[in-house]
This record gives sequence, C-alpha cells and structure tokens, in this order.
Amino acid sequence: MFGRCQGCPEGHYISPTDRKCYPCPLNTRLNENHPIGSESCIPCGPGTISKPGSINCYSDCTFRDDLGRQYNFTRLGNAVHNLTRSSLFTSTGQKYSHFFSLDLCGEQKRARCYHDVLSLLDHRQKTVSVVHSHVCRATLMDRPGGLVFSIEPASLGDQLLAVVNSEAGGNLSTPSFIGDLATHNETVLNFFFKGAGATAACPEGRTAVVALHCDVTKKGQGELTFPSKCPDGTCDGCSHGFVWHTEVACPLCTVNDYEEVEEKCKGNKSRIIYSWNEPHHCFGGVSLPPNKQVTCQKQPNVVIREVTVSATLFDYKGYIGIALGIAVLLVVFLIVLYRKNRKLEYKYQQLKQSAKEGDELPAPETCVQESGDEDEVVYEQGIKPGQMLLKKLKGMAGKRKGDEMDEMEFQTVKLGPSSSTV
Repeated sequence: MFGRCQGCPEGHYISPTDRKCYPCPLNTRLNENHPIGSESCIPCGPGTISKPGSINCYSDCTFRDDLGRQYNFTRLGNAVHNLTRSSLFTSTGQKYSHFFSLDLCGEQKRARCYHDVLSLLDHRQKTVSVVHSHVCRATLMDRPGGLVFSIEPASLGDQLLAVVNSEAGGNLSTPSFIGDLATHNETVLNFFFKGAGATAACPEGRTAVVALHCDVTKKGQGELTFPSKCPDGTCDGCSHGFVWHTEVACPLCTVNDYEEVEEKCKGNKSRIIYSWNEPHHCFGGVSLPPNKQVTCQKQPNVVIREVTVSATLFDYKGYIGIALGIAVLLVVFLIVLYRKNRKLEYKYQQLKQSAKEGDELPAPETCVQESGDEDEVVYEQGIKPGQMLLKKLKGMAGKRKGDEMDEMEFQTVKLGPSSSTV
C-alpha cells in the first residue's frame, strides 16, 4: 500500500537520498539502533570478519598477530563449551551453582541458556525462555528427586568486539582480574564480547573476556577454567572472565621454530639433526623434519687452526703463570732487603751515637735485635736512608784498614826476646 513504511532486510541500511535499502559492505556490521545512511555500517573489530549485509562480526577461528604469526583454533570453535561453578548455598541452605555456555567461532550464536527447565537432561519439559548468545550464564537450582531448574539466563556475549593478543594496549589489553598469563614468551589471545542491553546493576552492559593461553602441556582442547582472582567467573557481576589453557592457542609452527645441527664429519658421512627451539611454544603448522645423513668432506685446515688456537691459549696461560711467580718472588726479595737495610741503619746509628758520647768505641754488642729497637731508629738530620747506608759501608771499610795499620805499627815497636832495652 502506498505510504506504508517497510523495513529493510537484516544487515541493510536505508539511503536518505533515494530511500532504497543497501547492504553493509564486507567486514562491517549494521548499527540496528540507527540504520540510516552508510555511516550506520560499523567496521568490524581487530581479528573479526563479516559477510556483506551482516549485523554481527565473528571469528573464523584463524588469527594473525602483528608479528606475522598465524593461529588456528578450529578445534576449539567447532563446539559449544559448558562450564559450571562449584555449588554454593543461600542463607536458607538452598543449593545452587552458576552455569556458563560459550562458543568462540562462527557467525551463528550457538550458546544456549534456559529458564524454567525441569532437567537439563530432559528437554521434553516446556521451556519458558531461552537466550541465544556467544556467551551466556544461568543459575541452576537443585530440587528433590534429582531435578535441576535453570533460571535467570543472561547474555554475556551478544557481540564479538575483537580478538587480539595480550600485547595490545588500551581498552583491549588483558583485564587485571584475569592476571598476567604470558610468561616465557607464551602468547595469550583475548576474545572480547559484549552483552545485549544494560541493566540497573550494570549500566554499561555485561561483558566477557575469554583468554586463550598458549600451553603446550595442555593437549587437545585443554582446560577451561575461571580466573584465580575471581573464582566465580566475575568479581563485580558485570565483567566476566574465562581462561582457556590449551596448545591450540599457540601460534602455528614455522621453519623458524626449529634448528638444524650438523655433526662432525666421520668417514665422509655426517648426520643432520633437527630439534625444536627452546622454549617450545608453537602448535601444528610445519612438522619437525626427520634426521638425515649426508655426504661430507673433511676440512683439515679448519682442524689445524682449531688446534693452533688451543695451543696458543695454553702457551699464554703458561706465560702468565710464570710471570706471576716471578712477581711474587720479587716482592718477597724486596721485603727481605728492606728489613735488612733497616737493621743495618739501626746498628749504624747506635755506633754513631756512642762515638759522640765518648772517645772510645762502645763494647761489642750482639747482632741480635731486641724487640722494639727497630722502632727507635733515629736518622741523622739531612742524610737520606740510602746515603746513610753508603756512608756506613765506606766507614766500615775505612775502619778495617785502620785496624790493619795499627797492628803493623804495633809489630814494629815490639821487642823480641833477645833485644835489649835502650
């Protein structure tokens, strides 16, 4: 009928100029709250894609980070995963628990959370309502007879906003309540979801973050858990988090993830060994090549050069040891010489002081130095210790010559037994 308004198909906006409907282009989604003009088509976030004429962006279970590393977590995205919190109790003793359902990949929202289901294993009971989402939550209540009621379903991930690694900054960095999972060059991929609508308790709406942690020890689908800081999956009731430890979250292996080592040539044969780099943090991709044997040719020049270098190092070590030994002996010799010099200077000062006090020389003394004498040595003013030692040696030589002359004079005047007195 003329004049009657008719809405555009899903994922299409209406042009304000010609009043026609046009689909949103590839890798964009329609803002359903204001589907007028091409500006109502919002680009998809990092790591997400969409088909033309879409209202949601999604992940195709592949990812490429800024370093060029490729990821493929199809094993995780092909199924819906459920997680239940351990049982809690109300103030009246009623037992209950929180049930979570999530799926990571694909355009369809496959997670389901129900209200008023008599038993999760018996779908014959009529369901009052059901929530379709990428991530949802419900409360399970135990009833007598083994029945379980599911109540209060809520969407935590109606839109997939982005898929980024943990190194991304700003609002897309790993939430603090999830904690620092990346250690030893391990990678963490974060899926950011946003629920539909706001509530009085959550005016900004509910959100959920699924952190895929690269852990090569967790084989297959690995282990889906709650953050240690928020064991119930949330700390404030609005922001929810999940941690998924699995090898599937690791980047695909490439030729840069293993090394090639060739053994020494023996009998014109050598073996090439391949091994993963340590620490090993990759999954799938290229396989580790098998070890192989190749023909080789000996290189005697290289071997001779290695022996020469080793011998040279050994010679240097020997020379250093000899030099150190000589240095130690020289230091010991200087110490002994210094102590001898001080003793001689001390004796000389004793003789000189005694000569000034009288005409005759003092009586002979022993050469043994008494304790404390060495500290009382007084040098003659104006004469340095070296000069004093030289002067002392000259004095000792002169004294010896004088003694010989006196003995000769004494012998000239000595009367023999047959001589007469004059």
